[in-house]
Amino acid sequence: MAVLFPHRMESIRSALKINDRFIKMEDKAKFLGLVLDSKLTWKAHVDYIVDKCKKRLNLMRAIAGNKWGASKKVLHTVYRSLIRSILDYGAIFFDCMSDINKQKLDSVQAQALRIACGAARGTSTEAQK
Repeated sequence: MAVLFPHRMESIRSALKINDRFIKMEDKAKFLGLVLDSKLTWKAHVDYIVDKCKKRLNLMRAIAGNKWGASKKVLHTVYRSLIRSILDYGAIFFDCMSDINKQKLDSVQAQALRIACGAARGTSTEAQK
């Protein structure tokens, strides 16, 4: 499998051949946990992260409870280990990411912090700081 990263915006379709075998061309590939798309928009990677974090957010909701749930300290530790670690991995590459994709990641982080702090669903992100 190969992914081309063209300099120009129009799609380039080439046939790569190694040892008389054609290499399958893809629009995206997962490499070291990062999903790289051919235009480097990071949309596929953000979608992958959001889906992965949603499952972990459900786990946080399950262990958080008003009267019987885990303490805020434990929930914060769970947040840092399960959610924040995923959001931070490869973050150095996200500088060129669109604002929409950054907002998706911020939304996941805000949801996790609301659960960890015990804040209501409608609490603004400014109030959590």
